[in-house]
Amino acid sequence: MKPIPLARSGFVLPIIKFFDDMGTPVETYLNQYNISPAVFEDPEQTLPLPLILQFIAKMSRAEGINNLGIEVAKQSNIIDTGMFGYLLSQSLNTYDLVKRLCYFIGYAISTHGEQFWIKEEEENIWLCQRFVHPLNLYSGFYHTDYYSLILILDSLQLTLGNIALIPEIHIVSSAEKSQDLEKQLNLPNTRFYFNQPFTAICLPRKILAKSIKQSIAIADPCSLKQWQANAPALDFVESLQQTIKVLLLEKYPTINVTAQATGLSVRSLQRYLSQQNLTYSRLMDQVRYEWALSLLNNFDIPLIEIAYTLGFKHPANFTHSFRRWTGVSPSQFRQYSLKEEAA
Repeated sequence: MKPIPLARSGFVLPIIKFFDDMGTPVETYLNQYNISPAVFEDPEQTLPLPLILQFIAKMSRAEGINNLGIEVAKQSNIIDTGMFGYLLSQSLNTYDLVKRLCYFIGYAISTHGEQFWIKEEEENIWLCQRFVHPLNLYSGFYHTDYYSLILILDSLQLTLGNIALIPEIHIVSSAEKSQDLEKQLNLPNTRFYFNQPFTAICLPRKILAKSIKQSIAIADPCSLKQWQANAPALDFVESLQQTIKVLLLEKYPTINVTAQATGLSVRSLQRYLSQQNLTYSRLMDQVRYEWALSLLNNFDIPLIEIAYTLGFKHPANFTHSFRRWTGVSPSQFRQYSLKEEAA
């Protein structure tokens, strides 16, 4: 079975900011999808892509914005994506940037959700992108399609400076949904083709050697190894665990909530778990237990805060569960850990 497609929250943050600036009650919409606002405090947090697409479509319908993806992307910068944007800004030239984009995107967005590749020709290369089926069937998908396109163009501006150098762009979504994209991007001489099987941006070889125009600095960047280690999981169970961990930041997610977030039916989710000799409750225990160990090893975090972080309504419930998992209480576990450190 395929893993749940995931993406770093930095790719969603510009959308949150866009609606927040409009005065939209963003937290109300986030609550409807069991998403905690705390998720967006870290641009490297992972979110399930099906949930993101559902959320974007809901927000755009509710606020009556027909070209959400275009409007948000026009006001965004690739640096908003965090470490991914920083890595692109370290490119030697356009060709290096395109190769970096195709390589590092898998650490920012699951390749089971969005794919990038390069098509080489004699006079041009094509930077190609597509969302993996069935994400392209979601209602309001075109918002995400155009949003992704414009962020790619913004990435290319790091070296090109002027994207008018791009002669041809192919787009999956229809021209009717584009709101005169050519005019909005001020690209009157660029040829646009809509309803294509995948997005493709033509880059003549004569512009590939153009050097970086804009270097990006980010505050306290994590190490590359750490960033890669926290990438969207390539395994079904691990990607589901990452999804549940995000949902827990808001409240305990029922199997119905988790199924909706992953784009699966409850029956399909149960069947996939059964194939891994797991039940949903057992998976929840695994996620909570491993997270509890990590949090308990930080002695500055109060036990009551850990209990609420793990989705327990009462600290006593956390104590009961932790004793069931380990045979000791959380406070005893910390005492033993302190003694081991002192030894």
